[in-house]
Amino acid sequence: MAKLKIPYLRIKARSKTGPARFYFGPSPRLAGDGWKTVALATDEATAIRQARAIKAVVDRWRAGAALKDKPAAADFAAAFAAANAAASADEAADAVISALGGTGVAGPTRSGTTRALIRDYKASHTYAELRPATRAGYEQHLKAIDKWMGDAPACTLTHDVCVAYYQSIAYDNPDADTRGRPTHAARRMASLAELFRFGMTRPEYRLTSNPAIGIKRRRVRKAQDRMALLWRGDKLDAMIAAADALGMPSVGDAIALNVWWGQRPTDVLTIRRNQIDVSTGVMRLQQSKTGAWVEIETPAMLLSRLTAARTRQTGATTLIVSPWTGRPFYENEFQKAIRKTRDEAAKTRPECAALQFKHTRHTAVVAYAEADVDLPGIAAITGHTLKSLNAILEHYLVRTTRLAKYAVAARIAAEQA
Repeated sequence: MAKLKIPYLRIKARSKTGPARFYFGPSPRLAGDGWKTVALATDEATAIRQARAIKAVVDRWRAGAALKDKPAAADFAAAFAAANAAASADEAADAVISALGGTGVAGPTRSGTTRALIRDYKASHTYAELRPATRAGYEQHLKAIDKWMGDAPACTLTHDVCVAYYQSIAYDNPDADTRGRPTHAARRMASLAELFRFGMTRPEYRLTSNPAIGIKRRRVRKAQDRMALLWRGDKLDAMIAAADALGMPSVGDAIALNVWWGQRPTDVLTIRRNQIDVSTGVMRLQQSKTGAWVEIETPAMLLSRLTAARTRQTGATTLIVSPWTGRPFYENEFQKAIRKTRDEAAKTRPECAALQFKHTRHTAVVAYAEADVDLPGIAAITGHTLKSLNAILEHYLVRTTRLAKYAVAARIAAEQA
């Protein structure tokens, strides 16, 4: 069979002598915009005709033709019957667009749509420089944003529309029988705000403000409930003991380390054995977002545990390793280990069931604040921005009993001086 050079036409042979199969295969960019692979007719002449019709549809769509959805296999089944009877590729494209429920009338140019903004953002250096874990989180939310408002011009998205979108996710909807997901909604808005922050640097999107910022968030927990998320006292001891009892001492090491140092979970898993000098007790930590290195003196109760970890992990490069492979943890694998530890600890301490490893970082921030460490001092250890630290302290309403006690004592001392 001669090699055909028709855009998006893909040919796969069943065997060296068997009949070929024909497909519409979208380019990576089209696939990123939602176009799917479609099986074409089994005979070559009809498959070529169909491929040319799809190519004409794609060209029309790129020029702004309106389609209800990106065509998929089921959508094309009926449309091909009309396309096969057309006299030319353009007429076939008209037939396909009509059969797919589109108008073929030019709408807003693709360069100004929210979908185009998402595409440009994901192709930018700004997006490429994000940590892999951050990109993975954004990817999930950007797909949902594309589904919600992808075809609309980005400049038409208003603050009120964003508020309504947030509330549709954050609050219960009895009519749709869905429960509110306020944390998920907050992350969706953060992704949307970051997307439009990028869009404001691109004149073709004609954005004069960011509609996704300044949205009042739903408060889910009372202050005392939020404090229950911190890893402190008996809960902390129970979690470390459970990890050790399950034969996962590295998990206990990670917990003990992070309630002191408050690092990002992914950074904890990549700390190398040679970053701690057991003779001096000094640990060198690198912040993944800033790249900055900081040297911290390790307290005795933590140093003894990390020294044992170094001795135990003689063949590993990282301090924290998987008990199943002896190699560095994958993030999902580590979360699985945390869940097993939590389930075990909850047998004797039911309040452990609510703990999440990410809150060990918040625990460190709160502990340093209660020890009267100023915000720059906390930031030097944890790598937070001052704005983030203020938000964490407000979230846990830390400015209460213990800090109030320090404040009153400080004033008394000042007035007696």
